[in-house]
Amino acid sequence: MIQKVTLFTNNEVLLKKSYDYFKTLKEMSLAVCSSYGKMTLNQDFNSEVIKFSGLKWELSDNLLSDFVAPIERNDIYNLALCLSEELYYVSKLSKLACAYSFSRFNFIESITGVLRKQATSLYALRDSKNSKKLFREINEMKATLNGVNSSIILLLRNNLNEAEKNAIDYVVADCFFDIYKSIDHTFSQVQKAIINNN
Repeated sequence: MIQKVTLFTNNEVLLKKSYDYFKTLKEMSLAVCSSYGKMTLNQDFNSEVIKFSGLKWELSDNLLSDFVAPIERNDIYNLALCLSEELYYVSKLSKLACAYSFSRFNFIESITGVLRKQATSLYALRDSKNSKKLFREINEMKATLNGVNSSIILLLRNNLNEAEKNAIDYVVADCFFDIYKSIDHTFSQVQKAIINNN
């Protein structure tokens, strides 16, 4: 007989552990947000990348040694990988930041707000009482992301259709698109964790 392992117990936190994984996931998300903000302001964001790496190593070490049910272990690790992917795309875009002004992109600020909401949603995973509400909120955030993605796709298409456009405009817009896609993937992974363990 297969026994279902649940992520939440007694409407409280996850199965009791010696390490707060969801606090660390939240801090990792905020480090991505901070690195993105510094990158768009042409500031050095290496300190945030180093902070993120330290948090990820700490999480991985605890995940290896702590008692965590297999389904939880997989969800936690996949969420950490999603955040790593986001940071990768921010780092990729940062290589263009010193030579390019992002001011003409009207969606530049919205990503900061989305990353903050992402951090909140990762931390909210600890509370089973609000899992259905969180699932709905993420659907709303994903709808907002889809709207922004549409505007980026339109920008990319315009750059393809107009030969006189600078090629770097296309590359930069494509990098932003990758960041938004990776955030959307993270939100999907949060929802998957809720479905798997609720």
